[in-house]
Amino acid sequence: MCFFVRYLTKKEKTTNILILFKINNLGSSRIYMKTFFEKKPILCYVIIAFLFTWTFQVIGIFLLHGDYKLNKTFLILLNISSFGPFLSAIITTFFVSGRKGLVELFQRTIKVKINWLVYVAAFFVFPLVLFLIYTLFGLRVEDNETVMVFLTLVIAIPINSFVVSVIIGIGPLGEEIGWRGFLLPKLLKKYGDYKSSLILGLVWAFWHLPLFLFSEFRGDIPIWMALFLYPFGTICLAYIMTKLHRWSGGSIFLAILFHGVVNYAMDSKEFWDLDKVSQIKYVLLGYLVMLTTAAIFWGVDLIKKRYLIKNRIAISL
Repeated sequence: MCFFVRYLTKKEKTTNILILFKINNLGSSRIYMKTFFEKKPILCYVIIAFLFTWTFQVIGIFLLHGDYKLNKTFLILLNISSFGPFLSAIITTFFVSGRKGLVELFQRTIKVKINWLVYVAAFFVFPLVLFLIYTLFGLRVEDNETVMVFLTLVIAIPINSFVVSVIIGIGPLGEEIGWRGFLLPKLLKKYGDYKSSLILGLVWAFWHLPLFLFSEFRGDIPIWMALFLYPFGTICLAYIMTKLHRWSGGSIFLAILFHGVVNYAMDSKEFWDLDKVSQIKYVLLGYLVMLTTAAIFWGVDLIKKRYLIKNRIAISL
């Protein structure tokens, strides 16, 4: 048997060395990236979410040429940009936890088996508080249709908010898999409910920063006022959603629903006669609704914890 040996030319040797170098370099890059994601998952998540969202929003703002009004083109880009938290959650989860993490994230997204009282809290507390506060502070319903507005804004809100805010609207679907699906559990592993809600609320608020240029987004109040009030509101909402997260066993589905409820209730301007009410008063009442609802959830959670402690003491005795 005869073997023929062909020696590689200098060019072929160089080419093979470059290929091996590229393969090794690519493998090293992947290992380094995975390691970095595992060490800094929160930072990686925030960077990707902001980068994706702000890219589309900045492009949209640039196309407006200084006329900051929510036109059709910008709304399309805004809708795409709202999926920044979702995309970031998928990417970061994949690097940190692999396929198993993605499966767990999906399972929590479709987790609908929750105590019915938690559903009641998620659907009805916020709109009921809004209706009562608006009424108590002098806001009147258009054409005296109080019963109809109550039915639409409170009783029928599960259907109305799901269709208008979740299916058609912008926000809940693109955001909550990220905020409550990924970021909140990571924060809760390191901090308590209060600090986690504070951090998430601030991140959530300033993720919206480019939209502060639009007076319609900030409720026609000065930017400086919105920069203070908006984070205050998102911190209150973040705390409420942290409680819902605890009570529902981490259901992302419930977070999506509640986000839709808030968007629908806060966008109920057409139901109210605002001719004799200043815009600032109307906006401040909205933030009072958020604070009051957060206080109610805090109180319920406190009672719940004390009740559990008493039961444990009784059992031990």
